[in-house]
Amino acid sequence: MYGFEQLKPQLVADADETTCPVRDCSVRRPKQRKRFLPHDAFKCPLHGIYFSDSTFEHVSAHDNLLWHSAEDLALLETLRPLKRESRMARERSEDAVTWNVFRHLERSGRLPAWAASAIRQPVSTATAHYWSCDRERRSVWAPLAHARADFGELPKRETEPDLVIEAPEVDIWLEAKVGASNKTKPSEPVGAEARYAAGADGWYSSVCRSPFATIAVAGERYELLRHWLLGSRAAQQRGKRFVLVNLVREGDAEDIEDFAARHFKLSADRAFVRVTWESIRGFLRGSKDCSADDLRLIQYLDEKSLGYDRAGRLLRAFSP
Repeated sequence: MYGFEQLKPQLVADADETTCPVRDCSVRRPKQRKRFLPHDAFKCPLHGIYFSDSTFEHVSAHDNLLWHSAEDLALLETLRPLKRESRMARERSEDAVTWNVFRHLERSGRLPAWAASAIRQPVSTATAHYWSCDRERRSVWAPLAHARADFGELPKRETEPDLVIEAPEVDIWLEAKVGASNKTKPSEPVGAEARYAAGADGWYSSVCRSPFATIAVAGERYELLRHWLLGSRAAQQRGKRFVLVNLVREGDAEDIEDFAARHFKLSADRAFVRVTWESIRGFLRGSKDCSADDLRLIQYLDEKSLGYDRAGRLLRAFSP
């Protein structure tokens, strides 16, 4: 794993070649075109990464992860067949950051306390379901599977929350963003509206204030809308409260709670919360019994990079 201090602050590239981003490395490779390819033609043999003039990817996803115990690796292997897409070896991988942060909160027993601080209500115990997986049954978490069926979701295009925190009091769904925007639109709006606005016995009208086109197309919040619909439906079917958490970087999506208040029907049973990655770091720093693994995760968040901008300058993922 290479953090901010291990990478060149300014990447050297020309029209034909790019230099490995690791400091003091002079390995040059052909410049990648159009899309990133993890091919040997773009690999640094010294540092084991594929690179372009904007980012890099590890040969093994394990090199991008903090926790490698037998239990951790076994859990990842359980999750792999159920996860629709995985690019955890990439520098900019939201999945890798999600795993590194929440697997530690889970392992350390801090997940209920963090969840309570995020949604501002008590959370007694918490079970983490990563990317839709019920690890005990080695299948899709049943409430999500039922909600997918209720809305008639298409195979290989199903809604997949980054993390579900299941507590006796509440279901918490996390949609995590690290650099990426919340803005998404349906590729086929007519079919999507038929599924989500009319599916699940008309559940849409129970939890949304605005028409589908206003939220998903004009507002470009299609992904968040799907999480709101399926998450609230899954919780309601089991008599539970629901909170959708949009986990973003400091300064990103600052208007998202206002958007949710305008277009979603918030209530005592349904809430929408914006939380920052930086606040998780603050939560760990404020812990009375800060452990070695707490410090390791804090350092990871301090030094996490987010690739290079168009001028070749290295970007930090999170504010200091």
